[in-house]
Amino acid sequence: MAYNTVSIKKDVDGKPIPQYYNSLENSYEVLQGRNGANRVEVYDSDGNPVDLVGLIESIIDILNSRNLPVGASTETKQDEIISNLVDILTKLQDGIKQDGNTMEYYGKSTDTKPTDIKVGATFFEIDTKEVYIFDGESWVVI
Repeated sequence: MAYNTVSIKKDVDGKPIPQYYNSLENSYEVLQGRNGANRVEVYDSDGNPVDLVGLIESIIDILNSRNLPVGASTETKQDEIISNLVDILTKLQDGIKQDGNTMEYYGKSTDTKPTDIKVGATFFEIDTKEVYIFDGESWVVI
C-alpha cells in the first residue's frame, strides 16, 4: 500500500507526532531522537549498519600510529612563499623607472629626495607629514 492510504500517528490530543513511513511494514513509526534531532542509522552499500564509533576509533588509531611532522610542512611552504614574494618585489623595484612626468614623490624624512626633476615637483614625507616643493635648486617646505 502507499503511504497516503495509512493513518498517521497522533498524540493524546489528536495532533500528529514526528514520524516516518516504513514501506516494509506499511505503517508510520514514531521518529526517535533527542535534543530536537532525530536518530539516524548509517548503512553501507550492502545494506549493513555501519558501526560509526568503531570506524572513528580505527581512524584515530591510524592517525596516532603515524609519525606526522610538526610544523615542517607549513614551515617549508612558508619559506617558499616568502622567497617568491622577495623575487616579485625585486622584479618590481628593478622595473620601476621615472618617466620624467612624475611631479609627486613620497618617502620618509630620512630618504634622499631626488634632484634631477622638474621645478614644481612635490615630496610628501609620510612619517612627518611635511610637504616640500622643488624650486629647481633645493626642496622647500610648503
